[in-house]
Amino acid sequence: MADELLDHYTVEQLRAHFFALGLGMKPVSFQPKPLNPTANESAPDPVLKESALLTNILNRLARSCFYEAQSNNAGYLPLVNIDEAIIEDAEETILEYERLMHRLEFHAVMSLLDSFIRRANKYWADAIRAAGEDPIQRAAVLANSFHLLRVALLLMHPIAPMGVLKAFSYLNLEVDEASFFNWDSAFEGFLAFVDDKEKEQGGHLLKVLPPRTDFFEKHPSQFT
Repeated sequence: MADELLDHYTVEQLRAHFFALGLGMKPVSFQPKPLNPTANESAPDPVLKESALLTNILNRLARSCFYEAQSNNAGYLPLVNIDEAIIEDAEETILEYERLMHRLEFHAVMSLLDSFIRRANKYWADAIRAAGEDPIQRAAVLANSFHLLRVALLLMHPIAPMGVLKAFSYLNLEVDEASFFNWDSAFEGFLAFVDDKEKEQGGHLLKVLPPRTDFFEKHPSQFT
């Protein structure tokens, strides 16, 4: 029965997988490993291929941003100018996402998100290492990375809304979900969602993120 799937996967893991299958383009086999008696025991579960982007890569990017802010920026998101290369990459990804969604090419949407989120995570890892202990450089990298996270959350919102909204809650913004994820403001950075006082101060105070927090969670059965 369909509800048996929820004994093995979260709703968001299933949604990400179904998005990537491209069912509107061609017939594709659905082969959940726990329910496949002929599955190779050593082979990975094909249903978890896409959710790894959420539970591993996007989780890592989000945690890195929040923990860096807490450790080295007094808990604040820096409100500074974003690098042009970062803005260009984000805007090109948003426009391509819109084109693919308009054509209902959901499998290509997942591929686009995979590439973008992996690039964002690599940018964070390389840039924060290069920044060393320089607080100004680290703050600039943090601002750039939060901008990339903002775009990743926006684009992942229709696919994994529960995890996205958990991350949104820790941003501690006064605006509501509808405003932050409004497509009319897709190109806006965090400056559009904070008040004038925070802009003058150059920072927005985030909600404290506890250690080892996951925004996008695995099903309990996947830990055994």
